[in-house]
Amino acid sequence: MKTVDFIQQSDFPLLIPYIEKFAKETDTPFHQHINEVSASLMNDNVITIIGKDDEREGGIVAYLCGFYLNKTEFMVTQMYSHDPKLTKVIGHFLDDHLRSVGIKRIVILFKHNPRTAERLGFKVERYVMVKTLESETKNE
Repeated sequence: MKTVDFIQQSDFPLLIPYIEKFAKETDTPFHQHINEVSASLMNDNVITIIGKDDEREGGIVAYLCGFYLNKTEFMVTQMYSHDPKLTKVIGHFLDDHLRSVGIKRIVILFKHNPRTAERLGFKVERYVMVKTLESETKNE
């Protein structure tokens, strides 16, 4: 049986390998994602939703994490799934919950191919662009 719900403290240790996989796949800091997911256990502004498959060892097969930007917008910052079918189920769970609390818009910080997000109903509206500043050495 597959289920989706908000993370509980007892789920956190089982979720760590998935957070690590997400960090490796997106080439982002593991500690940043751990901090955000653990914040969802203490801060109502941050949400982590997990998907479980009772037939798999450990149970957890997917998760989604994000936070409220303001009273009408929510940003998804982490999303990882072993089971693509569960990704949509988690998305519907999130949509229903956010609608129930008055959220009108979901923004996603996505480091994978944007076509994946498009299949989930998102459209590219803005680009995040990065410029790395090299340290300047002064010749004296």
